[in-house]
Amino acid sequence: MGGDGKLAKIADGIITTSPAWIPFACFAIACATLDTMLMYFFAVLVASMLLNWGLKKLWGARMQGTILDGRRPDGCGLGGAVPVAQPPFFNTHASPELARGDAAPNSVLGPTTPASECRGCSDFGRGYSKSTGMPSGHSQMAATFAVYTGFVVWTRGLVSSTDADLACAAVGGKAALISNVLTTVALAAGSMAVFYHRAVTTNCHSWAQVAAGAGVGALVGWGAFELGDRVVRPQLDAWRAGGCQPEAD
Repeated sequence: MGGDGKLAKIADGIITTSPAWIPFACFAIACATLDTMLMYFFAVLVASMLLNWGLKKLWGARMQGTILDGRRPDGCGLGGAVPVAQPPFFNTHASPELARGDAAPNSVLGPTTPASECRGCSDFGRGYSKSTGMPSGHSQMAATFAVYTGFVVWTRGLVSSTDADLACAAVGGKAALISNVLTTVALAAGSMAVFYHRAVTTNCHSWAQVAAGAGVGALVGWGAFELGDRVVRPQLDAWRAGGCQPEAD
């Protein structure tokens, strides 16, 4: 395998496993730095994962035949090939043929695939995905991370634009602006890479499923930032300030 092939394989692995390593990387950094807002962000990412799980069960599984169809383009997951040992939880709307693991008629998104051939759509890239594809969990995680981080960058800055020295120095202001722009571009490019990977490279999702995941993720990221900035952070600051007050005689 050439150098390009190895890089492509590494990139594929990073994107495929992103719903797992992004939250746990955040958790590890939060533990190492004792940063309470990073711990809050970890909780937000976990909540986004749970929300995606619920939406796939309550929404994607019930929208077959519409633009919000939960069936995956490759025919895997609910509405495609279902293994014999598939629990009833994932098999709510499957036909008897699907329950037996037989090949099913073509779905509106494309031909179904035998369960033995469904590979690469799970979070770890091994084995078939047992869930619906609406909305895309990878896209939702990418959008949640990008939107939340983007708001943090522009309101607080990787190079703080509220620092007194930077407020008085034009070069400092330019450095903050350049840093924020480059970070935003990197976040957008990373998200677009995930979207393309899920819809084109792996064929695990339709573009509608990717768009739905990105939309839900963006709302989660924005809502979590607002909650954190308006409620969580002030409460933590007040708690810290109260804990540092000298006791009255």
